[in-house]
Amino acid sequence: MFQRWSHRGMLSGVMLGRVQIRWFVVVLVWLLAVPATASAATGPMKIHYYQRPGSACASTNPTAAGAKKYTSAVSQTGLAFDGSELLVSCWGDGSILKVSEAGSVLGQLQVTGVAGLGGISWDADHNVLWACAITGTNTSLSNQIGWVKFDPSTQSGAWHYVGNTPHGCTNNLNYANGVLWADGAYKLSHGSSQWIDVGTAVLDPPLTMTPTYRPFTPDGHVSGAIPGADGQPLWEADNWGTTKSIWKAGATSPIETATKRFEQLVCDPNTPTGPMLFVKWFNQNGFGALPVDTC
Repeated sequence: MFQRWSHRGMLSGVMLGRVQIRWFVVVLVWLLAVPATASAATGPMKIHYYQRPGSACASTNPTAAGAKKYTSAVSQTGLAFDGSELLVSCWGDGSILKVSEAGSVLGQLQVTGVAGLGGISWDADHNVLWACAITGTNTSLSNQIGWVKFDPSTQSGAWHYVGNTPHGCTNNLNYANGVLWADGAYKLSHGSSQWIDVGTAVLDPPLTMTPTYRPFTPDGHVSGAIPGADGQPLWEADNWGTTKSIWKAGATSPIETATKRFEQLVCDPNTPTGPMLFVKWFNQNGFGALPVDTC
């Protein structure tokens, strides 16, 4: 009796162990099949610096140590992505620097008819670059929007004015799915960065931009915003407080913070490692690259 009972007990233990192993395998497969959360998909920001030749935004002290060697005396806020390379504008002239996503300088475009450019955005539907012209005595409040078509043989093109945006466009001008987004005023510019102006993109005036979205950042201020596939605000940069931050819609905490000012945001959904969010550093020849879960 004792041996028979022990034999049965041993068989029961083996069967129980097999069941536990099966459940472990099922749970493991389920965990591997569950998509990673947005927080897990983001990664540390990498900063890429470059030297900017032949422009008012050239580095002021290229022999300095560290990031100081890339500091510019002229403001820089505009950052665009044309599908293969990044484009960076300059407040002091119409030069547009072409930079790889890894920070290598690839060339330079020239926009004529403007004193300088703030927010910029590439429009692949019309093959033009939308731009915010830097104008007036308070350049932080510049609000004139236009576009330029570049001649491949000269790498230059004339700026075409189409209209104004109520709250400026120095920080951000973004084209997406036939619509323009803009925001632009700074904290100390006696303007407001508490609206994102939106309007249908037109190549001939008049352009109509209206205050459409309030920023979803906790303090309600924005310096650079891009929409998601649904046409709603998805990513926003915030320069209002001492700590600058980048937010995703619906998040309870920023995905990135820094003391240096974040300016215009652009996103490439098709890098080899996945979607990548790029942000322009203010007054520096550099930008940040941040892995994200979606553009």
